[in-house]
Amino acid sequence: MKPTPISKQMDKLDPLLSFKVILMGDSGVGKTSLANRQAYKQFSNQLQPTIGTGIFKVVVPVGNFKVELNIWDTAGQDKFKSVIPMYMRDTIVCVLVAAIDSQLTIEHLDEWKALVEKDYSATVCMVAINKTDLQGTPGAKTIEDLRESLMDKYPSIHFVSAKSNTGVEELFSAVATECLNYQGSTRNNHHKMDLSHDSESSGSSCC
Repeated sequence: MKPTPISKQMDKLDPLLSFKVILMGDSGVGKTSLANRQAYKQFSNQLQPTIGTGIFKVVVPVGNFKVELNIWDTAGQDKFKSVIPMYMRDTIVCVLVAAIDSQLTIEHLDEWKALVEKDYSATVCMVAINKTDLQGTPGAKTIEDLRESLMDKYPSIHFVSAKSNTGVEELFSAVATECLNYQGSTRNNHHKMDLSHDSESSGSSCC
């Protein structure tokens, strides 16, 4: 079911708007590390693989709005793929995560996207290529090569590193801006907003 676009109206708004976002991708690409970096400003090499899902809540300012992102961090192991669609309900943005040093995880982006679009074709899919701090290591492609190979299928591509904290805030700012184009949950179905000015400066800073 397609989320209702937010129309241009109303001057008085709730100070906090809440939306659901999902991180998807192969195990080990750094989905939890990205959420942990945004939520707690931390990075750890000792994080355990996600079992099922983990949920992080972060507040991202976009223009004059405060956007609460409920970030669902999903498991990347094959045995959990069958249950992921049940978590997709009311999701506005799905961030498909791959690792710059793993060509296989990049190739699997199409599979994750197909999983989303099978039942939730209106959900916006963005791509985050994580671990850019590993550029130059064996198996790692350059950002330029990846951008060129992916841009036709994925208009919004972000190159990030949870470890070095590169591009993470920009990624979630872009996610929050995308969420502000839709009414994502039944809790916010009554909101109608004019975003023509407030989101203008937020743009899509994807590279």
